[in-house]
Amino acid sequence: MFVANETGEIPFVIAMKCISAVLADKIISAPNDLVAVSLFGCLAEQNHNKFAGIFNMQELDMPGASLIMDLDKHVLLLDKFEDTFGIMRDPEFRMVDALWNCSTLFQSAQKVGTKRIFLFTTEDNPNASDEHLQNQAIQRAKDIKELDIGIELFPLKKLGEEFDFSKYYQAVVNFDEDDFDGVLLTDPTSRYDTLLNRVRMKEFKKRSLGHLTLSLNGDHKPGDPDALAIGLAIYNRIQTTNR
Repeated sequence: MFVANETGEIPFVIAMKCISAVLADKIISAPNDLVAVSLFGCLAEQNHNKFAGIFNMQELDMPGASLIMDLDKHVLLLDKFEDTFGIMRDPEFRMVDALWNCSTLFQSAQKVGTKRIFLFTTEDNPNASDEHLQNQAIQRAKDIKELDIGIELFPLKKLGEEFDFSKYYQAVVNFDEDDFDGVLLTDPTSRYDTLLNRVRMKEFKKRSLGHLTLSLNGDHKPGDPDALAIGLAIYNRIQTTNR
């Protein structure tokens, strides 16, 4: 996360800048939304479960200027980040703990409409050498989905490596093949503007405006065994916001 990619951008920096920009938007357009920011894979520890390597920068709360200023400070003073939080060098950070921490954060907001986890990472196969830990994380992700909490992945490009979604995250995150911005959203990005565009696309859940049936072999009545038709859903991809 802290090594510059092919475009010269640092994955951690573009993730923090993206989060900061989204929070600034929310202060204007959705000030009552509740947001938490959690770092995982650091040496500093601040979370209710006392998990190692997890630091909650903000518990679930309304977005505010103080959090944005804090995020921006860590971008400007990146060389001081390791002094403040530390970076866990152990490749076997427990991904299940990161997911568990997120579900714990949501426990204080039982009556909100939509709950989602936005996950930013350059690691496509966490806990690769420990099948037990991987299975624990996959099971925890299933438990989270049963609680009606969505998990959205935002993969970031690591220098000289490809991000293979099929290794691990296809069993963990929500994935909709209709989410398309020229490439599948599971493809890694190395640019800030691309990442911000993808996050903004995910902020608003898609709801169909209606459904229709397209007949492929002429006019047939419903129930006709010779009828060949497909169902279509209609979506509005672009809409003016009210604020």
